[in-house]
This record gives sequence, C-alpha cells and structure tokens, in this order.
Amino acid sequence: MPPTLLVRLVLWLWFGLAFATSYQGGLRRLPLPAIQLAGLAVAGLIIALAARPGLLRSWVVSLDLRALILLHVVRVAGFYLLLLQQAGELPTGFALPAGLGGMLVGLMALPVALAPLAEEARRRAISIWNIAGAADLVLISVSAARLALEDPTSLRALGTLPLSLLPTFIIPLLLAVHGLILLRTRESGNG
Repeated sequence: MPPTLLVRLVLWLWFGLAFATSYQGGLRRLPLPAIQLAGLAVAGLIIALAARPGLLRSWVVSLDLRALILLHVVRVAGFYLLLLQQAGELPTGFALPAGLGGMLVGLMALPVALAPLAEEARRRAISIWNIAGAADLVLISVSAARLALEDPTSLRALGTLPLSLLPTFIIPLLLAVHGLILLRTRESGNG
C-alpha cells in the first residue's frame, strides 16, 4: 500500500474514532487530564514512527513543507474559543491563551509558508514559527489538564462535539505535524 494512502486511511480512522467516541459521550466518562496525555502520546508516537528509517520517513521527507505549514491555518478557528469564553462556556484562563495563540500561529503560517524569502531567512522563519506553534499546543494541553484538575466542570465543553475533537484529534495531529516539519527540515537541510 502506498504511504500516502496508508496515512490517509489512518487519519480518517483516527478522526472517525474521535468523532464516534465524542458522539457517544465516551469522553464525558474520562478525566480531561487523561485525554490530554493520550493526545500528547499519540503525537509523540506519530513523530517517533516518522523518525525511524524506512518508507514513512522517506515519505515525510518528500512532503511539500509549505503544505505541512499551511495545515496550521485551521488554528485561526481559535476565535471560536474566545466566543465560548464570552458566553461563559470556557474559562478565561484556557480560552484566552488558546484562542489568541491559535489565531496568531494560524495567521503566521501564511507568510511563513508563502513569503518569498531568501533560503536562510526562510529556514529561520520556519524554525521560529514551528517552535512557537508546538510550544503553544503543549501549553494549551497542559493548561487544560491543570484547569480540569482544579475544577473538572470548567472545561466540560471539551467533552462534547465539536470541541471534543480538539484534544482527541486536532491538537495531537497539529503537534505531530510540528514534529514532522522538524524532521522534514532537518532531513532535507532546506525549507
């Protein structure tokens, strides 16, 4: 099976499992810190598998770096978290940094991927953006876990659709993509 088809199949299965689990209310039975830890573990597993020599690593290195970066434009949807905070559905301590950080990283993906920069400046921009974007996702996950431990009801919105896809699919996927960008830039030596 070609790697592209296999990756697509795995992504669709993962998305389907995250959606079905959320739809059936399965996330409401799990403590949020466990969900964040599982998401971080999945992202780590993807990065570890892609880092191993073989077909998957070769496929990652062949990917268009701009496509990986532009995938993060989805993070501009962080404005939705700010709307939920205004409606009292999410605590400010989570929604404000997650929403603003996501929007900033998502918007910055556009010039990082598309600006006509000299090669060295491009590599530096990608590196800075990639580190900042990955740190934002880790901090969002840690913040959610901390808030859930302090008050388990404060993030109940993350246990139902569509927000339940954040800790179960979107954040782990985007964090894994940050890892793939790092692998891709290190392996190829260029942007």
